[in-house]
Amino acid sequence: MKAKQSCLALLLSMFGCSSAAPPPTPSGAPPTETLGPPSIEVPRSVRETLGITFVRAEHRAVSSTVRLPGRFVSLPEAVLTVRAPLSGRLTLAARALELVEAGTAIGTIASPELKRTQDELHKARHDVDEAKDLLSVAMARQSEVERSLQALRVRLRRLEEAGGRRAELEAELELQKSRLEVVTAERRGAKNKIEREEHHFGVQLSGLAERTGLSGPALRAPAVASNGEPAEVWETLSAITLTAPRSGRVATVHQGDGWVAADSELVTIIDEKGLWFEAFALEGDLGRLGRLPRGALVPARAPGQSDAPVAATVRFPPSAPTVTRRIRVIAEPEAPVPWARLGQSGFVEMTIADARHPDVAVPTSAIVRDGLEHLVFRRDPANPDLVVRVAVDLGESDGRWTAILNGIGIGDEVVLGGASTLKVATARSGARAKGHFHADGSFHAADEGQH
Repeated sequence: MKAKQSCLALLLSMFGCSSAAPPPTPSGAPPTETLGPPSIEVPRSVRETLGITFVRAEHRAVSSTVRLPGRFVSLPEAVLTVRAPLSGRLTLAARALELVEAGTAIGTIASPELKRTQDELHKARHDVDEAKDLLSVAMARQSEVERSLQALRVRLRRLEEAGGRRAELEAELELQKSRLEVVTAERRGAKNKIEREEHHFGVQLSGLAERTGLSGPALRAPAVASNGEPAEVWETLSAITLTAPRSGRVATVHQGDGWVAADSELVTIIDEKGLWFEAFALEGDLGRLGRLPRGALVPARAPGQSDAPVAATVRFPPSAPTVTRRIRVIAEPEAPVPWARLGQSGFVEMTIADARHPDVAVPTSAIVRDGLEHLVFRRDPANPDLVVRVAVDLGESDGRWTAILNGIGIGDEVVLGGASTLKVATARSGARAKGHFHADGSFHAADEGQH
């Protein structure tokens, strides 16, 4: 800071390189006139000392562009909060501001409820196996009774053919029919129990699937228990692994390692691709904006120092607040915006007319005023260490860019940072003065014939 103040003081003092008087004009020679616009030498060391930067003039539809300030907002589905599915001890793996991919583990929860759920599943599976055993027994008894019935019917038929007594066999036949009805009912009961217990097992497994984020088939996949015995995945779980539901950036970490209650907020992930730009326009601007103007998103930085604009589709919501009389404007980026962050400010630029003849424009901050003149300092294309003071006529301005009517062409580089310093130096030395800066920031106005 002190170095810059010293440089400015030296600029204002306008110390020369030498106190020697210029050589006298030969007798009879006409006075020498300064030709061409005033120029100033600004070598690299001077540019670094004074913070001089350049920007190129470009075609812009200044007179037909509306710029609205606003900020980036998230779509409802772009903000995801991961909650604790069960109460338990949390071990968090995610860190604030890091990028995560969908399916990335962000932490684990060791929960007593997980053990209880596994016990319920073990019991349900045991009940299913028991019901299957009962069904097997019922089916065997039914087969046995059916074989007995078949044998009795054969014996009765033979007795009937021989003309023998059949009373005892007929009584036995009726008894076996009654037994068949009983074992058939037992078989149906065993089947119903299997269906009931399998349903109970499925409900418990579905609940575990919701808590773990794993599918039912994944939980039933083969695994190996800690004792080396074959098992299913749900039997081997010691903790619930929490994963990112989609790709994004971890915006907030709500909990640290330790005990958490069920449904507690753990981390918030924002999908940075799911951001829209929100701005507001006055009701009176609707006539100018038209129905669906084209738009571009630009960051809230100095013109010429910002990222490239990103095309956007502009939409107007169907309703407007009656109190503020402002229309909400939503701009949806047509490509990823690398500099966008939730809540970050910026501008949406909308072209409201056919810009067949765009203006030659420079950033408004590159233009300085000296009395009644508006000035820019154009870089000499043939000598990058030389800038030329140019008086220009101004066209329309949108606040950040201003149309230049003469003196500057497309592609010309003009001073952006440090233009006011150059103005002060040239103003103190005369509007037509030429000169150069020293490395310490002091300016020397060259007399005619000196450099």
